[in-house]
Amino acid sequence: MPVYNNTGRPITIKKGAKVARISLVYQRETTQLITEETLDAIAHSDTVNFLNVTDEFLNSEGEVAMAADAGDEPASPPLPAKEVPRYGMAKPDSYPVITDCHGVEICADNPEYAEKLKTILDKYHIYHDRGLIPIPDEDKMRIELLDGWQNQKQNVRVFPLGLEDMELLNEQNDRQHKIGKIGWQQRPAVLACPLFVVWKHREDGTKHKGRVVADMRPLNKWATPDVYPLPDQEDIMQGLRGKKRMTMFDASGFFHQLGVYPPHRDRMVMISPRGLEYSNVVLMGFKNSPAYA
Repeated sequence: MPVYNNTGRPITIKKGAKVARISLVYQRETTQLITEETLDAIAHSDTVNFLNVTDEFLNSEGEVAMAADAGDEPASPPLPAKEVPRYGMAKPDSYPVITDCHGVEICADNPEYAEKLKTILDKYHIYHDRGLIPIPDEDKMRIELLDGWQNQKQNVRVFPLGLEDMELLNEQNDRQHKIGKIGWQQRPAVLACPLFVVWKHREDGTKHKGRVVADMRPLNKWATPDVYPLPDQEDIMQGLRGKKRMTMFDASGFFHQLGVYPPHRDRMVMISPRGLEYSNVVLMGFKNSPAYA
């Protein structure tokens, strides 16, 4: 929705201020003029509520009929009809689709661009590969702990697991052992994070899918915080302005593709009825994992 300044004064809106709510209602663009009252709201509030666009602001032909104040002149000339695109992951029916050797569908209006992307996917298999990212050992995640952590009494307990829980835990951890992402802890461990299983349930209440989760609180308690900032969402959106194409990749099991600094693997230890196992990869729930990633 275009917003126009009709006050004759410059307007500064605070970064992150909520200026509007967008709803897919009309198939025409609508404009909003900023009045003196709205200008005062901008200056004194972190949240700016512009007028809600409802039927009373549109005439019978769907043209814009909003005015700056109570005057009779229209706020702006009528805008041409424009179909509202329905954004989403669904591909347009009119675009050709090609499939790479791994089964990934590529949808693009430019066949040459689609073939280039297919060549990359065929070569690197980036869509399904969950192996470790090749990072030098010195660049892998370090687990810095507060001074004196070795001498503190730790209250570490094993969570009780049922038969189904143990079956899933054995299946998943045995698979992780085979691909080198976890190993058996051979030395005494001062810190250990207990494992438990979380299940998704169907509508009828039956268990559908489970995953093994590590309670990282024992490690988080003694880890030195890493306050490296996450990317600002607004800056990311600004960086996309004017771009014609945008490619998004969802890294499946992303933390489990990032390695732990080898001398610190004794600090990323998990405890369960199976015993003690250390992790060669970054675990979800560790408070410094997002900053490192």
